[in-house]
Amino acid sequence: MSQSIILVPASKLTKSPSNVRKTSDPEADAQLEASIVARGMLQNLIGLPVARKKGHYRITAGGRRLDAVHRAIEKGDLPADTELPVMVVTEAGDAVEISLSENFFKLSMSPADACRAFQDIIEMEKKTPADIAKRFGLTERFVLGRLRLANLAEPVFEALREGAITLDVAVAYASTSDTARQASVFEQLGRATTVPMSVRVDVKLRRKCQRRARRLNGCVRRRPE
Repeated sequence: MSQSIILVPASKLTKSPSNVRKTSDPEADAQLEASIVARGMLQNLIGLPVARKKGHYRITAGGRRLDAVHRAIEKGDLPADTELPVMVVTEAGDAVEISLSENFFKLSMSPADACRAFQDIIEMEKKTPADIAKRFGLTERFVLGRLRLANLAEPVFEALREGAITLDVAVAYASTSDTARQASVFEQLGRATTVPMSVRVDVKLRRKCQRRARRLNGCVRRRPE
């Protein structure tokens, strides 16, 4: 893992889609912005060089801080030529892992963000759930559970990310790997469902109905014409 810390103009920094933190809080963001204006950037950002744009970097860890600086510059609270410390990494997998390490143990990090970050590390670095568990001091069972959540039907996963459903409710949806069934139950029950058991019951009932329908279809023979 090649790393170096350099000063880069904020105008040449953009937030990378691989930044593991996707959710935020407006009040906390305002406090962060005020802190940076008053005290400066106390922790370096982490970024990857942008291909064919020399001197430009995509920030994979520290996206909230970068957004705060950009807002402060727009308001005139910071000079337009503000420079920020950036740890430059050369591998995308390294960037995701460092971003996850930085954010995972912060209580404010969304479970949805951690789920997709685990999935990204497995896909980009060819790691196993056991590798991730060892790296972050977790149990393999915990990692496997989060990976199941990463594969939820998109409407269900977005509801988890937005905080519209709880982690327990999301786990209940993940009791089946059939994303079509998950989406169907979610559409029926909606975002107001806060009881995991009601989700599990509905998922199981739909599974039983589908099995019964398949058995009946297999038993009914077409009449000869």
